[in-house]
Amino acid sequence: MKKQILIVYYTQTGQLLKILEKIAGPFLADSSYEIEYLKLEMEKPFPFPWNRKEFFGIMPDSVQEKPHTLKPFETKHDQYDLIILGYQVWFLSPSVPFTSFLDSPKASSLLNNSNVLTVIGGRNMWVMAHESIKKKLQALNAKLVGNIALVDKSPNLVSVVTIIYWLFHGKTDRLLNLFPKPGIKNKDIEDGKRYGEEIKTCLESNNLPILQRNLVSKGAVALKFEIISMETKAKKVFKVWAKIINWSGIEGSLGRKVTLFLFEIYLYFVILFLSPLISILSTFAAILRRKATAKKLAYYSGV
Repeated sequence: MKKQILIVYYTQTGQLLKILEKIAGPFLADSSYEIEYLKLEMEKPFPFPWNRKEFFGIMPDSVQEKPHTLKPFETKHDQYDLIILGYQVWFLSPSVPFTSFLDSPKASSLLNNSNVLTVIGGRNMWVMAHESIKKKLQALNAKLVGNIALVDKSPNLVSVVTIIYWLFHGKTDRLLNLFPKPGIKNKDIEDGKRYGEEIKTCLESNNLPILQRNLVSKGAVALKFEIISMETKAKKVFKVWAKIINWSGIEGSLGRKVTLFLFEIYLYFVILFLSPLISILSTFAAILRRKATAKKLAYYSGV
């Protein structure tokens, strides 16, 4: 009997699907496996390229993890040997489509007592979103056996410029022919095949408890202490902003528009001026507190 693997994902640009296809490659080459893809679709689709109004407007629901309505979906089977969940990070939180999936009755049934592997494709800040996902999976009685986090490895401010260019213009060329192409580099995406081979080996040997350790040793998780430091601080502030925006008025009201504009200004200010300072201070802190830093990196690398 074939082993069943379900891959659940949401993507606007197609980048995450490319990553998942590389990871699935070793399984697709083996006739003893059946791979099923489940693409999440929203009842009211999000735009791509984004416009400023809708991009910043989704911030409160992203941060407060409020589900939206998904289009109905079905799977071929009720149980799977492994479920791979591919998601992105929106405003330091799981994307709204992915939050919506985890909130659905079908996800509750599928994930209960199932082996789950998460795959993140994003810019460079993902640990706070993944902490939330870990809690949700635990509440659903899922067994998280591994996590792969692939990011844009360009310098922080550079990746901010290129991701904004991609999100608001839908283009993946080199901005002004000076900046690198936006998104995760092709080489890092290609590495998905190596991770897939490791997953397959551990699954077949019934040795999933060591999977994450092996994935980390192969470079499947990208972490920088200064980025984690910035993210943990920003996450707390984003929660405050989300409450203020919701308090300011209903969607489309003048109060809400003004507050969202102020948040946008605040975000650019933090990225351009505060984040370099936090990065420098965090680097010094990491040097002075080596043991604590190593412990924190080890924790976020695990599941």
